[in-house]
Amino acid sequence: MKWSRKLTSAVLRVMPRPIRHTLIRRAARIVDAELATVEAVRIASTIDEYVDAMGLVYDGYVNRGIMAPHDSRVRMTHYLALPTTIIFVALENGKVAGTVSLVKDSLVGLPMQKIYGAEIQAIRDEGRVPAEVGALCVTGTKRGTGIPFLLYKAMFSAARDLLGLDDLVIAVHPDAADLYAATLQFEQIGPVRSYPALDRSALAVALRLRVKEAQKMFEEKWSHLPPTSANPYWLYVQRVDKQIQLPTDPSVLDELRNLHDRAAMKLAALRPDIVLALDTNEFKLFRREMMKKPT
Repeated sequence: MKWSRKLTSAVLRVMPRPIRHTLIRRAARIVDAELATVEAVRIASTIDEYVDAMGLVYDGYVNRGIMAPHDSRVRMTHYLALPTTIIFVALENGKVAGTVSLVKDSLVGLPMQKIYGAEIQAIRDEGRVPAEVGALCVTGTKRGTGIPFLLYKAMFSAARDLLGLDDLVIAVHPDAADLYAATLQFEQIGPVRSYPALDRSALAVALRLRVKEAQKMFEEKWSHLPPTSANPYWLYVQRVDKQIQLPTDPSVLDELRNLHDRAAMKLAALRPDIVLALDTNEFKLFRREMMKKPT
């Protein structure tokens, strides 16, 4: 199976980009019956949901061999502790079955700026506010069932309608770049580089999605297509997914920040090393951001 995937990937790479992206979209598989057991996709709303989400990321990273086991059994970084970070969860039978995070730009910066500093700064220089997508994980029994689609759709909607963001950025393996470009119109903004993240380095490429312009782009490119999984306009704009439960009033974010702060304190107690590992300047910026009052 792994050999077959590599062969398919190699064949796709030599095809013209428009044909390659059309085939990727046609391969999209969103089956409503498989998503029927998902009760809700939302911003984490309890401390247990935060902890369980970071436990899910921990399990995924350890199983992939990119993070060493730790007694805490949670994945935590100082970026995830920031009050400007949003954690999304997919719930099934009351438990976290999937998660993705959104790290909004702040004094601390974004994780990927360690290798794509100039590219991220160029976005800021345009007067735009970016946020980085990260920590996407789905429980093993639910991979390939469409939960990542629901998480990304919730994140996309929140970024556009609730958080006032201009851009989503992400550093992904070059083999995954076509998937993001074909389905969500991410554009490449930086060359392939070695990303010294977690416990081993890996190749990465920087991508950007212009959130405020995305809906219009989707409409122009795909609104004429039939409403199927191969049509991103239908998937991300027209289709109604009742599992996605997001607040419509931005003031709710203040209440969620209080919860986030308490959850971050609990997670930091499990992983005090994440703060102790910061250098003096990083700690000062982290402390200033943590002390900021909500605006």
